[in-house]
Amino acid sequence: MKLPTAVLAAGAAVALVAATVGAARLRQGARHQAERNEAILAGNQIDWLAQVPTTPDLAENWKPEGMETEEYMRLTSVTLLVDGARALTAEQLGRIRLDPAEHDLWAVHDLATWQELMAPRAFARLDAIERARRGEGPACLITHT
Repeated sequence: MKLPTAVLAAGAAVALVAATVGAARLRQGARHQAERNEAILAGNQIDWLAQVPTTPDLAENWKPEGMETEEYMRLTSVTLLVDGARALTAEQLGRIRLDPAEHDLWAVHDLATWQELMAPRAFARLDAIERARRGEGPACLITHT
């Protein structure tokens, strides 16, 4: 192979590698953008779900046909679980006060006791939450009522 032909072949190889790397970066960028979009949409959904149970006008616009607004607001209430990474003391537990119009009972038990007390489907949700809290991965929690 003559020198000019070798230079052209090397240049073509470099151009091919650059095009391949560029295409891979474009694909990776598109994938990352899709992941960012999904995260933003999930955040919007959480914000929306947090507002529906307390905003009758919003609930009225989104409720299914034939359902009362108040029922839809009740069914879309969201429970957010926060793990403070430490156990509450007996004194701290004793200071918990709940609105009696909203709650009639609260309790603290270990997971085995909750399994005995709860229906299997309800406990499956609690177990998934506990596994996620321990770092064993996220879980999608869906409840159909």
